[in-house]
Amino acid sequence: MDLGVGLRFVDLKVNETLWIAGPARILVYSGVVEVFGARIVKGESIIVKRFKSIYLKALSDCRVGISSGAYIMAVEDDGIPDDWRKLVSEISNIKGKIMVLGGLDSGKNTLVTFLSNNLFSFGFNVGVLDADVGQNELGPPTTMALGLVKRSISSLDQLDAIGYVFVGSTSPANVRGRVFNGLRKLMDLSSKFKLDYLIINTTGWISNGGVDFKLEKIKLIKPEVLIGIERSGELEPILSSINVDCKVFRVPSSRRVRVRDRLDRKSIRQMNYAKWFDGALNRKVSIDDFIGFEPNIFQGSPMNDSEIDFISRILGVKVACSIRRGDDIIIFPYSDLDANEDVRRRVVEEFSVRGCQIIPFTNLVPLLVAFEDLNGVFMGLGILTNIDFRNRVLQFYTNVNISRGVKVILGLIRINPVNFDEIGYSRIPLT
Repeated sequence: MDLGVGLRFVDLKVNETLWIAGPARILVYSGVVEVFGARIVKGESIIVKRFKSIYLKALSDCRVGISSGAYIMAVEDDGIPDDWRKLVSEISNIKGKIMVLGGLDSGKNTLVTFLSNNLFSFGFNVGVLDADVGQNELGPPTTMALGLVKRSISSLDQLDAIGYVFVGSTSPANVRGRVFNGLRKLMDLSSKFKLDYLIINTTGWISNGGVDFKLEKIKLIKPEVLIGIERSGELEPILSSINVDCKVFRVPSSRRVRVRDRLDRKSIRQMNYAKWFDGALNRKVSIDDFIGFEPNIFQGSPMNDSEIDFISRILGVKVACSIRRGDDIIIFPYSDLDANEDVRRRVVEEFSVRGCQIIPFTNLVPLLVAFEDLNGVFMGLGILTNIDFRNRVLQFYTNVNISRGVKVILGLIRINPVNFDEIGYSRIPLT
């Protein structure tokens, strides 16, 4: 039955369960339902985003309104494995850091949500550190985020966010240093809130170097509890090699996990970017107004026109700008080029410098960036859309009110400022 506001009535008896695939909006008209351990009562609503799904279990006879376009299926259970329920009982006596591992689409977010709700219902102070830089629910893509559990939640974006760290990539593979530094920063921040539990979510990266990365991360975090969500032993190389003193639990994946392919994940990030750029404008700021850049590629002494022309002849392409910084030269050609070591060596010899970095203009525009204040606090995202080298002015598309005293963190993702589509990776050297 349609309610006239895009919803339809569904009456449920106690313990009856629905599997609902997003996008969907759900309003509880009467009774009490449960979603991943969160009790939702009369008058409260739930939003299920596109590519996501939930189990809605009736804890009493109830009536819910569900958006008419949502996919609904009656199921026999609430999708939570018995091992997850046992896990809650066992870890309720082990306070500290809980680290959750699992491959792609293994149900990590669901387990983190389920644990958060149950531990919170016991009266514990609970925080969540979402370190999934590719599919972060609490913060924008390319970031890690820290949030507090202040109420029952049906998804991680309902946490009270208290801190973000920008790493600049949707994969930790090429930003390991930033990831580890960011984890330290957010764990230090979490220590100020006297948490009983800090639950740490992770990426699904396991193969092709992921095992070593996860072992390094475990060594850094030193969790009291390590939970591995396994389907067929894919985490064994990690779980059998850990060298920290912690309690290890192996649990199965949640039922009916909604599998997402690479394009689905990209679409999710695109929607998330759009949310974080709401109200953005083009803003021009002098390079000299910023307190710094990471990496520091813009600050230094600009070289004169004759020097730039000479460098252009060496490279064989037109150069927009060249900066001398200490014993190094940074060159910004307008076009991509494959500069071999002979070319770099000639620049070094001609200008009597130690090193030469070549960063094509196309690697810088359009480029995802983040802004930090004087205290290193994340202020928001921006897209570098133009560089006026001659007047030393940068243009950003951002909703951050940029002023003096701001630091710019350059990312590695090139992103379209119109539709927020990821259009490629930049080869900017981060060191």
